[in-house]
Amino acid sequence: MGTTSTPAPPAIPIATATVSTDDLILFPPVQPGDYAALAKAGTIPPYDTTKLFKDWVDPNALTAPATSGPDPLTGIWYMDAVNVLYPTLSWSVGAGGVVTVTPGHLLITRAEAAAFNLAAPTVENLGFAPGAANVVRPVPMRPLQPCESLVPEPLGMGVLVQNNTIAAQQQAQAATAAAAAAATPVVFNQRAMDMLTWLCANAGAPNVTRPNL
Repeated sequence: MGTTSTPAPPAIPIATATVSTDDLILFPPVQPGDYAALAKAGTIPPYDTTKLFKDWVDPNALTAPATSGPDPLTGIWYMDAVNVLYPTLSWSVGAGGVVTVTPGHLLITRAEAAAFNLAAPTVENLGFAPGAANVVRPVPMRPLQPCESLVPEPLGMGVLVQNNTIAAQQQAQAATAAAAAAATPVVFNQRAMDMLTWLCANAGAPNVTRPNL
């Protein structure tokens, strides 16, 4: 085995208040528009209909040394010379926007983890054809960290990953700014207000001399 380590996502936990759940994906799936170039380069072997459709690869699957347990950040466990255990994540949004998170696992061989099993896209850039069984290997997603949670997207379009610590800090800063604004007296420019009142009262009137306010 080599010494190549599994690359972690850019920031664990996330470094902003909220990000897309795509930031939890450990190995980004191949996009349909990239299929032709990858197939031509020999990166994608012929589609095997006897195996599950799989549009991602772990570049370290064949070389990473075995570990004693899951990585605390990525959740990946290279169990031995043959098998590897990946974390997965699913969720649902219930009444009142309550998000229920269900962690899971995917146990496969290193050889399968290191290889694509893709059918050609049915329509370029629109989607793949997973085959008759239509069963897909889930994409590994890292576990949420203690300071992270999934929250409903404000427009109701799904969920976001939230760094609860940063979100709380931003909420506190916003509350402080709002309190300061409320405590600041509003100073009116009386001359400007008088001019505006006159303009509104005389709008459209002919031959009216503007007063020297």
